[in-house]
Amino acid sequence: MDGRGYLRLSVCLLIAAAGCQHQVMTLPDAAPLSSSAVLPDPSQIKKAPAKPKNLPPSVLVSYGNFEAGEAFAARTGPERRQQLCESARADYEKALAIDPKCVPAYQGLARLYTAMRDLPLAIETYQKALKLAPTHAALWYELGLCYNSQKDLGPALECLDRAARIEPANRSYINALGVVLAEAGRYEDSLKCFIHSSGEALGYYRLAQTLNHLHKPELSRRYLEVALQKDPSLAPPIQQVSYQSTASPRPKTPPPPATPAAHHPSPPHLLLPPPPPLGEPEA
Repeated sequence: MDGRGYLRLSVCLLIAAAGCQHQVMTLPDAAPLSSSAVLPDPSQIKKAPAKPKNLPPSVLVSYGNFEAGEAFAARTGPERRQQLCESARADYEKALAIDPKCVPAYQGLARLYTAMRDLPLAIETYQKALKLAPTHAALWYELGLCYNSQKDLGPALECLDRAARIEPANRSYINALGVVLAEAGRYEDSLKCFIHSSGEALGYYRLAQTLNHLHKPELSRRYLEVALQKDPSLAPPIQQVSYQSTASPRPKTPPPPATPAAHHPSPPHLLLPPPPPLGEPEA
């Protein structure tokens, strides 16, 4: 082959290579998006549903519990709280429509009504749940707290007693029963609960706390003195805080005659911390 033949062959190969390169560069997937491309109208895009359909009751209850927790978080505003409460209620009711014997759905719904301060409806819902699960200690406990919030001490004591009998090792149930017994004026029964829960010295101390919280200073002082006799180690931190806040400079002139000690509340019991809230388990 002469030189001209080689030249023609080289030109043909270059043209073929250029053609292949052009085809690769103009593939649709590799082409840049033009600024004039037409984008879809957002209003025409269907939004995906927030929750899948045909969820089982257990999953619906989980959704409801999460929404109820978010509803009453400190960061949640009133409007958003209302939306979340309605969504949680709908999830619980869907779960009950699928399984009318779903006790966790009843419990979640009752707790939601309690948080919304609709106590009559909460009590009604707890009662429905207890017909299905009469040995469910937490249901009795929470129902007792609802009655106590209404100052209906008789049913509150009955429910809390049932919870404590079902789970006798649960200190939260026993302490709650002790607090409500003290509210009802049954101090010795209250003391038995606190001693059963915390031991003898701390039992007296807990009752002193409760009575102080109920604005009964003389009774509080009486039980506190017994607590300190049984465990003197309770005295220093209580007296230190109390006397620091109530001490005054010694007067230079003779003080007036003291009134009987019964009219002077003992400083230590004035600053006893309140008992733990009934609705919160102990640490």
